[in-house]
Amino acid sequence: MIDLTTRMVNEWEAKYSGMNPERSSEYLIKVDTLRERYSEEAFLDPVFGINSTLLRAEWENQVLAHASWIFNSNTWRIQIDNWLRKQ
Repeated sequence: MIDLTTRMVNEWEAKYSGMNPERSSEYLIKVDTLRERYSEEAFLDPVFGINSTLLRAEWENQVLAHASWIFNSNTWRIQIDNWLRKQ
């Protein structure tokens, strides 16, 4: 999803609109290098907490309560931008 909401949008939108990409290649490299940390800190930790596993119903409730942003691509981009600014 990170690639879909950052890299692919940046490359394909620019290709089809004829405009320059919105994000620089340096920004996308930064996203690539921080992907694992972002995934862990922004999704895994809030959803799983100290648990290594959750029952499906618990997992669904945790995702809805702590990471419902994963269902909206605009929110993905905002979350990634905010997270990268903090780094």
